[in-house]
Amino acid sequence: MDAVKLKAMLNTFSQMLTAQSIFGKPVTHAGKTIIPVCAIGFGFGSGKDVGGGGGGGVLPVALIIIDKSDVRIEPLGPAGVLIDNLIERLFEGVKSIVEKKGKKSA
Repeated sequence: MDAVKLKAMLNTFSQMLTAQSIFGKPVTHAGKTIIPVCAIGFGFGSGKDVGGGGGGGVLPVALIIIDKSDVRIEPLGPAGVLIDNLIERLFEGVKSIVEKKGKKSA
């Protein structure tokens, strides 16, 4: 694979890796906001003068559920269980920051 094609492919992949790719569009229903969380993976390879190929996928792993009193994460299947702890730690940190800012404004 020549350098121009490789650069174009890497540019396409970098455009795909955004927060919008991982966190789906929030849906609000019955006083709750639900945000889907996905894991994204891809890979590619090439051989000298032979060509190349690649593939990728998106796997739903969890739902973030927000209501007036709580924010929680519901893992979806085995992949969701594996990253559930990481996401939960992230949101606990965010929740703590929001609470601290709220106390400062009061």
